[in-house]
Amino acid sequence: MFESSFSLGLISRVAFGLIFLSSGTLKLRDKKWPMAAELLRVPRLVTPIVAPLEIVVGAFLVVGFQSTLFIWAGLVALIVFSAVLIKALSFPKDERPVCACFGGLAAKPVGAWSLLRNGAFMLCAIGALTF
Repeated sequence: MFESSFSLGLISRVAFGLIFLSSGTLKLRDKKWPMAAELLRVPRLVTPIVAPLEIVVGAFLVVGFQSTLFIWAGLVALIVFSAVLIKALSFPKDERPVCACFGGLAAKPVGAWSLLRNGAFMLCAIGALTF
């Protein structure tokens, strides 16, 4: 039992870290990310630090450094990101910006799917904390 719980926790932590690593990297590579963030009404002072912070959180999770701290940091980030998405859902449907959560890979406008995806990511983090 202990071994399978440890494995599930490890897999959840690394997967959660890879989510943040890929999201941050794809944002840095996407020249449209700053405009997408502006359309999502992310404060301009915050936009340049989002991707680097995601990469730091992801890297520390993958290597297992201060795992609990960085799992919580990732959860807080997802809650903030979800709040931004909820706000964007209040825009008229034809005026909703693209999520850009994974740079150019997320080219669809913000929708319920965006929040469901974040919820799944949060479950991954909870799995990493629990097992």
